[in-house]
Amino acid sequence: MINTNCSQCMFATPVESEDFAVTGCTKNIIESIKTHKSITQDDNHFNIIHNYACRFGFSKQIYEQNQDKFVGLDLDAKIKYNARLQYYLVLDCVKEGPNIDQIIDTLSNSGMPPSQLSLLFRSSSNQEFNESHKEIIPQKLPGTVWKVHNFLEELDIQGSMDHVLSTNVKTNTPQYLLVYKSSDLEHFSSDINTISRSVVLDQKPNIAMIKNLNSIYGLGITFANYNVAKSIDINILTALANEESQLLRY
Repeated sequence: MINTNCSQCMFATPVESEDFAVTGCTKNIIESIKTHKSITQDDNHFNIIHNYACRFGFSKQIYEQNQDKFVGLDLDAKIKYNARLQYYLVLDCVKEGPNIDQIIDTLSNSGMPPSQLSLLFRSSSNQEFNESHKEIIPQKLPGTVWKVHNFLEELDIQGSMDHVLSTNVKTNTPQYLLVYKSSDLEHFSSDINTISRSVVLDQKPNIAMIKNLNSIYGLGITFANYNVAKSIDINILTALANEESQLLRY
């Protein structure tokens, strides 16, 4: 991973004391990561964050050269939007979960809807996806690439996922995967914010995030790490259990 030199950022200030852990960034990025990232200073007393790619900074030079283009623009909101976690959500639509309209509303109101969405309907789902949903999803989840997967034979979630991912992961697919069950959606907004903070802001060197090693639901992982784990064991949970110390529970 690259290092971040804060000297070119419009939100950075020179560190004026040895207490650099709480200074040098008006966005308080340093305060959030100081316990797990190595931070030093360059010759001009600006922070250098090692093994960290800051997604909340903005070039002073670009801003100064294009100030007229930023008039009326909420730059903070734009930066936060660009820094958001882009992820592929595989959602198992189970019988005991909410109906499809409620699912769509929950994702829409989460504050961070998926960039790509696979809705899994297995024979036990007892859910009906109809023509009206094809119109509602683009309205309530604009920008989300979505697909419905109907499985006539009864597959477990791992088998269903293997089929979905083998046919739907493209070069433009978001590189972060989240596996979720529709009956757990009441916690979705909180969970996706926790995951986003860890991946985008904290950038800790864990290989995956997981709630329970006995369940694939709630798993958040990059596709690179997912593929490595699958090369170790066909059962993703078994593979991850061998690296339990590298997992981040949430």
